[in-house]
Amino acid sequence: MGPCCAMGQAAGTAAALAAQQDVSPRALDVRQVQDALLKEGAYLGRRFETRH
Repeated sequence: MGPCCAMGQAAGTAAALAAQQDVSPRALDVRQVQDALLKEGAYLGRRFETRH
């Protein structure tokens, strides 16, 4: 169930960022989405533990 929640959070974050920027989610920079998720406290894996 955890991975489903994480995907939902990522999808919602991407949708919100896309709406704010008036672009499609596909046009977003992946790092921007990752940074937003990290600020929200999402766990993205070990390689992201030091990036904030």
